[in-house]
Amino acid sequence: TITYANGDIQKNGNQYGQATITYANGDIYDGAWTDGYRNGIGIMTYADGTKEQRYWKDYPLPPCSGDVETDQDDMIEFSEPFISVEQMPVFIDSCYLSTNLKELEKCTQLNIMKFISRNFKYPEIAKANGVEGMVILEFVVSAEGCVVNVDVLRGVDKELDAEAVRVIKLLPRFSPGKQIGKAVPVKYTVPIKCTLGKK
Repeated sequence: TITYANGDIQKNGNQYGQATITYANGDIYDGAWTDGYRNGIGIMTYADGTKEQRYWKDYPLPPCSGDVETDQDDMIEFSEPFISVEQMPVFIDSCYLSTNLKELEKCTQLNIMKFISRNFKYPEIAKANGVEGMVILEFVVSAEGCVVNVDVLRGVDKELDAEAVRVIKLLPRFSPGKQIGKAVPVKYTVPIKCTLGKK
């Protein structure tokens, strides 16, 4: 049992993982927990008896920027990133209202593509030369939730390839994927279709 300075009591679990928390105001939270914050799927039972189950994202994550490398401490158990895990990374800017893992995964995939579509800027040189095609990229969502190790698997043109890499590196912080309750790196492959509108 852990009693926090504000009167909140943690009855089980640990600092990182699942826990049951009784708040000083009588509310009870049972679910994913990281360093004193709700961080994942959980059920909140309020003092008045009402319940709310969803994906909570209270844990304060600093933004990722530049070529952030995965902390080697997170890679000790896992020498290679996973392709699929029990809980895939979650696009926490948009996908946090569901408790269904499949729905969260589908929402994340959809919002990755939406983000790319909103932020991709067709290079003027590629426009002028009428260059089109499919750029296929690979990246890893690290155990910290950062997008790292962005690589072009199949390119089209150096300008389009560079723009595709730039956009992927702009992706916001994810809630990391989890395997056996531990945050792990997860590899993604994303196709970006580059086409010029025809009149």
